[in-house]
Amino acid sequence: GDLPSVKPEVREALRFSVPAIIYFLNNNLVFFILTHISATTFQLMSQLKTVFTALLFRFFLTRKLTVMQYLSILQLALGAATSHIP
Repeated sequence: GDLPSVKPEVREALRFSVPAIIYFLNNNLVFFILTHISATTFQLMSQLKTVFTALLFRFFLTRKLTVMQYLSILQLALGAATSHIP
């Protein structure tokens, strides 16, 4: 039988290149940051990304959060804070 031909499509390649470039930049920034701060500090800040994102979501987009969502944010913050207690 005939095999289907595979043609590279520029438009589809461009669609995948944007997230790939962002991922590439993010990974390089992580290694750059790790050369300037300790791994423990970096891990703590990484764990708090979700907390900061939720708070920015609330205040800048003026979205209402439920009591359960606020409790979840609090639990994430407390978990990040207590995970680095010696």
